[in-house]
Amino acid sequence: ERVEHPTVGIQIKDRLGNEVYGINTHLRGIELGSLEPGQAVEVSFRGPINLGVGLYSVTAAIHRGDSHTEICYDWIERAATFQILPTPSERFTGVCRLELEIQHRPVESSEEELALAKTLRGD
Repeated sequence: ERVEHPTVGIQIKDRLGNEVYGINTHLRGIELGSLEPGQAVEVSFRGPINLGVGLYSVTAAIHRGDSHTEICYDWIERAATFQILPTPSERFTGVCRLELEIQHRPVESSEEELALAKTLRGD
């Protein structure tokens, strides 16, 4: 049957079922039009997945409009699973890998700061 203005999306969930990330064509402003019986459209999601070490699952969905609660054409919970393994060269904690730089430089402490530190330590 005819599929009216489908929204295609994915969710990535952690091993506990917490949503880590979700995106769909509606959120990106991509209009797929309506599909007649026999017509098909391929939608792909590409990009780096900077996740922390752990087990993850992907949910795939096709629905109408901005919410799957209106009309849901299909919803596949745990359509795929994958695991992020640790690497010795890229160690961090948490559920995502932010590409942050760490910088440092020596700083002179003032006499007031040193006195305050001694007071706080109880010296």
